[in-house]
Amino acid sequence: MKRAMTVFTVLALVQRSVGLLLLPFVTRAMSPDDYGAASLITVAGTVLGAGMGSPVEAAVFRAASRLQHEPGQIGMLAASRLWLLVIGPSACLLVGGALLALPADILQVPSALWGIEIIAAGLGLYGSSYVQSRLRAEHRFSPLVLFTLTSIVVSLASKIAFVLALPWGVWGWVLSDLVAGAASLLLAFIIAPRTMRVRRARRDDLRSLVSFSLPLLPHSLAFWGISFVNRPILAVLLPLSDVGYLSIAQNVVNVGVLIVAEINRAVTPEYARTALPGPTFHLARVMRLQWIIGTATTLLMILMGRPFVDWILGSGYDTVASAIGLMAAVPLLWTAYGMALNFPTQTMGNTRWNWIASTLGLIVVIVGSFSLVPVLGLSGGPISVTISWIAMAGAAFFIVRLVRAEVDWKRAGLTPALIVLSTACVATGALANQPSMSSSTVIALYVVAVASAVSSMVIQLRARARTRS
Repeated sequence: MKRAMTVFTVLALVQRSVGLLLLPFVTRAMSPDDYGAASLITVAGTVLGAGMGSPVEAAVFRAASRLQHEPGQIGMLAASRLWLLVIGPSACLLVGGALLALPADILQVPSALWGIEIIAAGLGLYGSSYVQSRLRAEHRFSPLVLFTLTSIVVSLASKIAFVLALPWGVWGWVLSDLVAGAASLLLAFIIAPRTMRVRRARRDDLRSLVSFSLPLLPHSLAFWGISFVNRPILAVLLPLSDVGYLSIAQNVVNVGVLIVAEINRAVTPEYARTALPGPTFHLARVMRLQWIIGTATTLLMILMGRPFVDWILGSGYDTVASAIGLMAAVPLLWTAYGMALNFPTQTMGNTRWNWIASTLGLIVVIVGSFSLVPVLGLSGGPISVTISWIAMAGAAFFIVRLVRAEVDWKRAGLTPALIVLSTACVATGALANQPSMSSSTVIALYVVAVASAVSSMVIQLRARARTRS
């Protein structure tokens, strides 16, 4: 498990850090309006990929994790492969082709750009949602590392060529995504041919896939919508440059989300193999480690807001530091959300009610954005995102009770004292990144944030040591 956590996290960090390293060059090669347009277009590819890929990806991961002991899971893999290799990409090609032929603008952006991005998302479905998920679940690290790093290199090279070297601006951005999607599909056949070895999908396989994945569809769409829906809302209410500023902040915070998500992905088999009532002593130690990493990641987001703007972006981007601080709690909230939903989804195989948490979060972020942005300006966007994640985390714990999963949260260390310390950390951290604060106030707030986070982690570390099996 430790090796899996290390490999998954390092790959995720490399993938995200490449984008962050390019960010200073991209923001100089593209105007704030162009970068805002590119960020807006990315929403289409990401949300479409989430809707078509994420629910099936969960089925792939669960089936591959159980395949050794449950040979019948091969049918789920066969149906997933058919969807991600044939049906999903074909649908994206049809939608994207229709947008290419449409002579109109959508949210201030030409429809042809949206069409290219959607086609690119379709091409990337098989590699990202089937091949990588199966390699992760089966802990086949060598092909996973080769596939992921090669995809990163191709994506990076195409961005440098089309955005920085030529430069083609927004058109270069979407063309680089198209190249990356095509390369992902090709690499899937070259690097990981063993993942193709499944029998032909049957009708009952497709029915099983639909019954498992369909309840996750609103969950997946809402889940990703929380991260991206405020961008089109801002495009309606504010200039495209503000969309660009929010996108930069979200890209930074998403590094933290990526860390905790990959950690959760690595330990998912532990939840899938456990039994209720839970958690077992072993799983409780895993959950405490998840919370420690989530806390450390949120603290990192808090501390890097101002230095990131000062050292990498330069003057004129102070609002980005403020937005990072306002969303710094998201990695820790994601950790709580993920731990709770792992029990109904992985331990019980019950995805019926997952949509409640994500749909609630989506409603909160939409209502919050329309309510707060006209009053607070750009700050209303990140505030609504954080509030939505608070709602989602709370709803995830409600779902655990709804499905009657017997979970002792105290055994995993989730006590009132821990919640108070975590709240103090994120509240003072958010204030510390606001541009109106004096230097002495910022230092004092940072001290409180660090002290609260460290105290929280020490409590978990001590308790983790006491729960050794």
